[in-house]
Amino acid sequence: MKPKKLITLGSYHTDYFLIGDRIPDKGETVTGNYYFTEGGGKGSNHACACSILGGNVVLIQKLGRDEGGETACREFAGYGLSLDYVRMVDGEKTGLAPIMIDKDGNNAIMVFPGAHGHYTKEDIDMADQEFDDAFMASFVFETNLDMVEYAIKKAYEKNVAVFLDPSPVTKFNPELYPYLTWIKPNEHEATLYTGIEVTDYESAIEAGKWFLAQGVKNALITLGEMGSVLVTPDRILTFPAPKVTVVDTTTAGDVFAGAFIYALSVEMPLDEAVLFASCAGALTATKAGAVKSAPHMDEVQTLLAEFKKTI
Repeated sequence: MKPKKLITLGSYHTDYFLIGDRIPDKGETVTGNYYFTEGGGKGSNHACACSILGGNVVLIQKLGRDEGGETACREFAGYGLSLDYVRMVDGEKTGLAPIMIDKDGNNAIMVFPGAHGHYTKEDIDMADQEFDDAFMASFVFETNLDMVEYAIKKAYEKNVAVFLDPSPVTKFNPELYPYLTWIKPNEHEATLYTGIEVTDYESAIEAGKWFLAQGVKNALITLGEMGSVLVTPDRILTFPAPKVTVVDTTTAGDVFAGAFIYALSVEMPLDEAVLFASCAGALTATKAGAVKSAPHMDEVQTLLAEFKKTI
């Protein structure tokens, strides 16, 4: 079926990937092996990953009028995204993020938001008509919180499903929870939001129930190589993760999210949607980099067919 319309409030920054044997401790300097640059950002990663899979995505994105912003526009167009609501702003800088990755694929990241940290109501309202017939809108906490809340409420009032990837962990008004159709934290984020130490399926289920008790309609908690847990009002399901050789986990969670919202937009059954997203995220972790490491549909379908034979 034709994918339903998805709206994403984007975050974007130029990523500097520094690859070495290990990540330095506080006050320590270590020698790396190589580096490369690439565009990224949780919000725009959702949109790009979804579009790569064939999704119908409207990206709202604010950038600086600089080299990083120009690069972002080229990348978005290359991934099939419209630039109708992508703005480059004079006097603003495009975001920046140095990302250190060790030999096991673990990472440490510092993000300077730049322009995407200064959204205004006008930036959201310029896409007002897109909310009228959208299926879902997705959000992250890399953009300024006041406008995330504003856009979530706009989507809710227009009967658009709301998907929140609540990263980075941010203190927000708990009155926002009932506006959320979906929340997708990883185990670390779920621990910090709920106060429940999430280390396995059982504790993830308890955290999922906590989110539903706050008014969220559905919770999907990812557990890295352990898999994920789905908690809805009428079912609780646990899912293993595909076994792959991990190179870099930086964007795996973002691609998981983008693949999941794509799957929902084509009315894939929920259990199938989670498995589909799991395969997309796992494939992303087999390559270094940001959204350029996101897989295409044929890759996901191939791994999904193989993965189903093992579960």
